[in-house]
Amino acid sequence: GPEKTPPAPPAKTVSLPAELRQCLHRIAGSPSTTVVITTDKSRQALESVAGDLPVFLAPEGCCVFRRPGETEWSTMEGVQSDGCEEWMEGVQVVFDYFRERTPGSYCEKQEYQYRWYWDHAQFDFGSAQAREVLIHLWAGPLVNSEAEVVVGTRSITVRAHECSRAACLERFLCNELGEQELQALDFALCFAVVSHRDEDVFETLQNLLEEPQQEPSPSLEVSEEATETPRADCAHTSANAESVLHTPPGPAPMVKPGEPPPAYDWVPTAQKEKHKELPAPVVVAEEPSALVLPPASLVGSDDRFCACYTLSLGMKKTKAQHTLPHPYHVQNLIRAMASRLPPEPRGTDEGSLAAK
Repeated sequence: GPEKTPPAPPAKTVSLPAELRQCLHRIAGSPSTTVVITTDKSRQALESVAGDLPVFLAPEGCCVFRRPGETEWSTMEGVQSDGCEEWMEGVQVVFDYFRERTPGSYCEKQEYQYRWYWDHAQFDFGSAQAREVLIHLWAGPLVNSEAEVVVGTRSITVRAHECSRAACLERFLCNELGEQELQALDFALCFAVVSHRDEDVFETLQNLLEEPQQEPSPSLEVSEEATETPRADCAHTSANAESVLHTPPGPAPMVKPGEPPPAYDWVPTAQKEKHKELPAPVVVAEEPSALVLPPASLVGSDDRFCACYTLSLGMKKTKAQHTLPHPYHVQNLIRAMASRLPPEPRGTDEGSLAAK
């Protein structure tokens, strides 16, 4: 019979809230700030969400990137597609076999990686099928291959060995920003939602940036996976400031234009053991919001190193220094960062930044 055409992946609508888009646009527009948004999704998917923002875009596991204001994509240094042909065809055969036998699963092929999703499959059956996929991959097309297997929450990805997220991000920062600018950074934030195999991206960024610097200067923000990369000296809070940060019960409160953002939780994970000796915070009702801080130029002016913060999303323990429990807190953090920037000149049309 005629050859079957693989079903297309389910259509997913992804967009940024209008206010979040405005905040990211304002942060990225600051002359002393660089914003990088990375994801394992395709370049078309990332471009549809953030293509109009003045930021670096690095989709497909950071294997390709695009500079702000440009339309052409560049390949990350050290990434080559020649070796992918050796394993890509065999991986496709395995993935197609299980896609046909796992309702709710689908495949996504990119230039340097191949992914099998089962996020719409019944959980127990999908989990069993995922184990079988791994067995077939390791016993078949990957038995003598250097390709890496990355197991996600409901996905399995095979990628070239030089395409690890941490290695690609490090090469990107060194090549695009340069050693001189990296040494001059005074602040960096990496927010990421990544698989367990890619959690070393947090440590890589810290090792790259947390060295004694010559003189503090611009700020860098690295956003992973979904959206967020703000400039934030306001993350530089004391134990006193943390004492007034609390998550309001129920849904996130609505914020009116010009109104300061509400308080949010700051939940340490990987390093909370180091701070057990700190006294328990005391909530003082009369204290103003911890987000009402002095101008960013006055914070950390005596620092002689880059203050690097790494955050993950959710309550599980990761290699990140901190975690934020809910996406609402991430948006709140970005809003707070944007509010600390100098006012934009009159005549700026923020209405043109509405979400698609």
